[in-house]
Amino acid sequence: MESRQGSMGVLEINDSGIYETENHIIVYMVLPNIKKENIDLTISSDKLIIEIKSGKRFQKEFTITKSIETDKAIATFKGDILRVEIPKVKHGIAMENNR
Repeated sequence: MESRQGSMGVLEINDSGIYETENHIIVYMVLPNIKKENIDLTISSDKLIIEIKSGKRFQKEFTITKSIETDKAIATFKGDILRVEIPKVKHGIAMENNR
């Protein structure tokens, strides 16, 4: 568990992680007592950065080692759980379309 002291108290990050399915990279983070408008996401070809602005800033970076489609990422925030689903690049399909 990570915690950071901010002017509004301690921000506790109880659980977070990254895993892979056949077609997606999934990143999740449990964020109790955080409002959706206090969450910023930055995604690039090799990382996802989650920044929480609640009092002082908290930032967590996830490294992504697969080719992904950053423009098709979908983030949801329900019941204190942030979930970011990022599609993997389908090399075979792209190659077939170029024939």
